Amino acid sequence: MTKEQLEKTALFLLIVAAAIYVYTTYALQPELAKLREQAQQLQQRQEHLRLLRSYELNTASLQQEIQKSEADLAKLNKQIPRTLDKPSLIVNLYTIVKRHGAQAQSLSFDQVQKKSAVQEMGITLALTGAAENVLATIKDLQFGDTLQLSVQSVTMSADKSGIRAELKLLARAGATGSSGSSSEKPPYMNSSFGIDSVSKMFRQ
Repeated sequence: MTKEQLEKTALFLLIVAAAIYVYTTYALQPELAKLREQAQQLQQRQEHLRLLRSYELNTASLQQEIQKSEADLAKLNKQIPRTLDKPSLIVNLYTIVKRHGAQAQSLSFDQVQKKSAVQEMGITLALTGAAENVLATIKDLQFGDTLQLSVQSVTMSADKSGIRAELKLLARAGATGSSGSSSEKPPYMNSSFGIDSVSKMFRQ
């Protein structure tokens, strides 16, 4: 074979290789990508089918899990108050303060703030009394289950009756509820004659 024939043969083979490369790149690659995508979809559907079959085989345990989740949800719903009712908050705070033998000097409420799925309202409560009584009241407000309250800060100072504490509280309720006075008559309105104001009630 002459040199010219070798060059022609090499050129022919180069052209054939280039043609195969072009065909593979521009013709087969999209098909290969489509095949890979279909293979992934098939694998996902097979996994989903296996999951559904596992549900079918474990219907009893799934039903128990659903019932437990529903019970947990109902319990959480009961723990979240639906309203920020100031009269009820006043009565509850008065009850806790009196329970521990402290005295409430003042009580004030901030404006209700709506944040995401909850309402929040700041409360400022000033207490006086023996140190152990005031500390017991603060602990009850922070960790007790009577109110949905959290203690944000406490400032203490000496007082003639022991100590004076000013508490910054935060009350929370569901965002769909209302704030202010409820239509139901709060318990403190049934107090004995002579208590004609909240401040008098606290000093009783």
